Amino acid sequence: MVRRTARVSGALRGRGGRQRPFASADPLSLIIAGDHGAILYLSRHYDRAIAELRAVLDAQPGFPRAKMIVYAHTQAGQSANALPETARWPANEPWTLAAQAYLHGRQGRGDAARAAVRKLETASAAGGAGASLMLAVA
Repeated sequence: MVRRTARVSGALRGRGGRQRPFASADPLSLIIAGDHGAILYLSRHYDRAIAELRAVLDAQPGFPRAKMIVYAHTQAGQSANALPETARWPANEPWTLAAQAYLHGRQGRGDAARAAVRKLETASAAGGAGASLMLAVA
């Protein structure tokens, strides 16, 4: 896995081994940068993943893949930084509610976690397909 990650990571670098800026005219560059952040997260390079995903969110605040920054913060032991991140997302969106339930639970705030799950259940009962999926994850 490490070799494969290194190959993918190397493919995202430009000449001289420097990271290619994704603010170019290429519309796929944010997707590539988001995927690179996900690869770094899954490779347990949490600090690098946070930096990559933060750059994507700075360029496009609602970019879905980059929302996994909260999980990278949590795994890096920075849970205090993760919850404020969700405040930037739409309040009743399933991803937001599921992330808040997870983060509150990880921080030992069971009541707040259960409240977020109840909101997610309400959204699921109202027919939100995304909410049903997130309810299964939470």
